[in-house]
Amino acid sequence: MSPPATRRAAASAIAATDLGAWSYELTVAGLRGAADYEACLAWLQALSIVERVSVRAAAPAQVTFRLDLTAMPRYLEDAIANGRLLEYDADEDRYRMRGVANER
Repeated sequence: MSPPATRRAAASAIAATDLGAWSYELTVAGLRGAADYEACLAWLQALSIVERVSVRAAAPAQVTFRLDLTAMPRYLEDAIANGRLLEYDADEDRYRMRGVANER
């Protein structure tokens, strides 16, 4: 493995002490329809630390998921920050689809 690839692998590795069972509620706004919901759900389900995804609440253009995680929530937050689908909206304390304007 090349040195940059080795650093990326080390940065994404989960420490044994960070493994376990956690629940995390994740609200996503800016859903423009079924295709956005499906893309968000599929992306969350594909994350290696996500064991199960369920819907806790839904409203127009927004859904709150409950995620059962196999590692500390910070690994999920890192995956979201490094991904292309969601971004954190600090003003609203929730996530939204990347590139969607805040609908205040």
